[in-house]
Amino acid sequence: MQKPQKLKHLCLGIQRLALVYSKGCHLVKLPEILYIESDGNHSWVHLEDSSKIFTTMPLKTLEHVLKDSHFYRIHNETIVNICKIVRYDREDGHQVILSNGKSLNVSRNRKDLFLNSLGIYKN
Repeated sequence: MQKPQKLKHLCLGIQRLALVYSKGCHLVKLPEILYIESDGNHSWVHLEDSSKIFTTMPLKTLEHVLKDSHFYRIHNETIVNICKIVRYDREDGHQVILSNGKSLNVSRNRKDLFLNSLGIYKN
């Protein structure tokens, strides 16, 4: 008998993420996630429809679960869905602009690896 995956599974070809909270879990389609931000040992998952979901899962756990998908940790407090990035801006610090217009800071320590992963190289 095959063991079920704990946090990620396929449902009709669409990957979903199980976001655990105190009373159960939310199942969220990965393409609907814009970014995830840390809130201490918990996290907030921000969705395309402008809603956000609280989870008791720390960002480090979510980073591990999402490591083989289109998500990248751009800051100690932020994981972003790289499919939702429409622009990278260097003018006011290093930021990514998402499809909903939200700008997120990219940390100096993670900037070079992040840019390399997108195929953008320093001049």
